[in-house]
Amino acid sequence: MTSIRSVAVGRAALVAAALLVLGGCASMMQPSTPVTSLDQLAGKWQGLITFPGRFDQFMYLTIEPDGRLFATWGSIQAWGTATVEGGKARFQMSPPPFEGDLKLYGSGPQRALFMQELWGSFTANLNPQR
Repeated sequence: MTSIRSVAVGRAALVAAALLVLGGCASMMQPSTPVTSLDQLAGKWQGLITFPGRFDQFMYLTIEPDGRLFATWGSIQAWGTATVEGGKARFQMSPPPFEGDLKLYGSGPQRALFMQELWGSFTANLNPQR
């Protein structure tokens, strides 16, 4: 027989989990930070790259202040450029040829960079390397 106390604890845990999920979703729905300069993107980033239908892999990305970029994931090494125009950032890199949007969220050490390849080949969620 289930006690009233265990039911109350279970409900409290369910409410707490729901609040954590909703809080995380709310932060992801925030608008991206306008990018006016490559300096906002320059640095070393790390996180996960996701290819639909396949498993995630660790990704490391370096963006230089002049826009040159270098990315690695799995056994792949890619080179390319990041550009900024009209408050939006984009990337191009190869091999293989990839291009898409770079979206910046937050500021300072709490920044997050989201890469979305134009043709849906991958997305990547990255944070500054520590």
